[in-house]
Amino acid sequence: MKKIFRDISIAVVSGLIMLLITVSVNKRKENEDKKPRSLDSLIVVNYQNADMTEMQEKKIQILYDGKPINSYSQVSIKLYNFSDEAFKDVPVYIEIIPTDGDSLKAVEAEITGTNNLPEKILESKEELKHTTKGSLKYKYIIKNANTDNGSFQPVLTADYFIVGSKKPTVKVDIDQFGLSLQGYNPLHYYKPKWYQTDFFFICIIIAIYALIIFIGVKISNYVQEKRNKRLREYLRKSLSEKITSGQQFNDSEAIINEYKKITDKFDYIDASTFKRLIRGMKNPETVDSNSEKK
Repeated sequence: MKKIFRDISIAVVSGLIMLLITVSVNKRKENEDKKPRSLDSLIVVNYQNADMTEMQEKKIQILYDGKPINSYSQVSIKLYNFSDEAFKDVPVYIEIIPTDGDSLKAVEAEITGTNNLPEKILESKEELKHTTKGSLKYKYIIKNANTDNGSFQPVLTADYFIVGSKKPTVKVDIDQFGLSLQGYNPLHYYKPKWYQTDFFFICIIIAIYALIIFIGVKISNYVQEKRNKRLREYLRKSLSEKITSGQQFNDSEAIINEYKKITDKFDYIDASTFKRLIRGMKNPETVDSNSEKK
């Protein structure tokens, strides 16, 4: 009975500890999930004036529809997901804004997703509101903005060949809850520290559980040792009283029965009221007197 009670106690305590750990981990994960994430944006605008471009003392002339282009810009936009969370169907707005009322024309555009696959990006056909007159505005949907695995592959690459007399500026926005844009920085790449890994967490759980068992065994042994000490004193006193009164034990069976009576009485006296109720303990003297009456 004692062993069963001890095992149940250990199981209950262990279960409560595991429940607390699980709740705390889930709470921590919820807090992590609520943190805003960001995509890193890398924008490069390379402006060239064809009249000023020479090679071996000869001018390079670029034609479009048979007409020379005097100046142009190569606009490159890359978005990276260095966060710890993947996103789906991320709307991206790109606006190429002219300088001082310049006239812009997109001669060529190439839009690709991860691994330079164009099918990973959808181009929206909806009419967009321009913030600046004469600007070029586009909307794209990133189907899957997966977390970067260390390859530093952009989730969106947009390359434009823009005809215009002046260098344009570029504005990029995204429209998704919990997600924003920040400047490109490879140090933003999320790599969990050693103490944030699943392996470390599992080791911590095992260590805590082992510590609980170790402490439980130590406490149980300490309590048992104290109990044995009190039992020895009680046995010595009870047997001394019986020997003094002249009581004799004729065989081993009588000795065993007397020992059992003494230990049963000690267990009842030594137990608290709560323990008596839980274990359904009854006073041995009352039980013996009722048995004799019957």
